[in-house]
Amino acid sequence: MYKEIFIETQVFDLDYNRHVTSRTYENFAYAGRMDLLDSIGLSIHELLKLKYKVIANETTVRFLNQQFAGSKLKVRTSAYQDSSGLIHWNHLIEDKDGKAVCDLKSNSYLMDNKNQPLQVKSLRIDPNNLIDESAGKKIEIDPSQLEYHTLNIQMNTRPEQLTPLTHSIKVPFNDLNIFWTLSSVAVWKFFEEGRFLFFKEVFGIGADMEIDVTTFFMNANIQIFELPEPGTIITMESWIDSIEKIRFYFRQDIRDANGKLLASMRDEQLFVKLSASKPCRVPQEFYDKTKKYRLE
Repeated sequence: MYKEIFIETQVFDLDYNRHVTSRTYENFAYAGRMDLLDSIGLSIHELLKLKYKVIANETTVRFLNQQFAGSKLKVRTSAYQDSSGLIHWNHLIEDKDGKAVCDLKSNSYLMDNKNQPLQVKSLRIDPNNLIDESAGKKIEIDPSQLEYHTLNIQMNTRPEQLTPLTHSIKVPFNDLNIFWTLSSVAVWKFFEEGRFLFFKEVFGIGADMEIDVTTFFMNANIQIFELPEPGTIITMESWIDSIEKIRFYFRQDIRDANGKLLASMRDEQLFVKLSASKPCRVPQEFYDKTKKYRLE
C-alpha cells in the first residue's frame, strides 16, 4: 500500500533552535499511517467502533534537512504486513522541491478487541509480484522492504560498572491517544525530557550556547517493549554510549517501578558552532563533565 498526504508546518512545531521538532515528524508519520488505514476501510471511526487499536513497536529515524515554520511537506507512506501481524511502515517526508527531509521507518501492531494482532489482507505483499497499485498507479515495491521483518535495532547494553543518571517521571493521563493508550510520540517526549534533564544536571541548560555551540538531533533508534501506564512513575536512565570527534551517542532506558524495561532509545547528537553554522568538535567542557556517565 502507498499513500501521500501534504502538510504545512506551523510556528508551534518549532523547537528552541527554531527548527521543526523531531516529535512533529513522528506526528506527520502517524497522520500518514492513519490516512493509509482510512483508505483501506479502517477509518478512525471504524477502528473505534470495532474496538481496534494501533500499538507502536519500533522506530528508526534520520533527520536529513532542517525545516522551519511555513514549510510545505509531502509525507509519502508505504506499508506491508508480515505473517506475524507486524505492520512495517516506511515514511519519506520531502519538501516542496522533492528534497528528502526525514526518513522514518516504524513497526506497529493493529490489535483486535481481544488484544490479538489482526491480519489485513490489503497490507500483504506478494514477494513474486512487487507492484502496488493501491495509489491509483503502479508503484514498484523496494524488495528490501520485504527483508526486514523487524527493524532489528541494535543498541549497546549499559555496562554494569557504569551507573546511569536517573530521574523519576510521572506518566500523564493527558498523553492518552484515541485508543486510550500512549502513542509513540508520548514515548518520544519522555526521552526528550530525559535528554534535557541530563543536560541540565550534568552540563547545564544553555551552557552549550554560552560557548557558541549547540547540538542537533541527527537520528535515533527507538524500541517500545511495553507502553507505560498513565498515572504510574517511570524511571529514566540516561548515559552516553560514546563521544566521537563532532558527535556523541546518547542512550536512555525507561523502566517501571519494578525495574522492568519498557522502552529504549539511542540517538546521535551533532555539535554545531553557532556563529559558523558548521559542525565542530565536542567541547572539552562537555567531555569533562560527562565522564562519570560514560566509559572511557
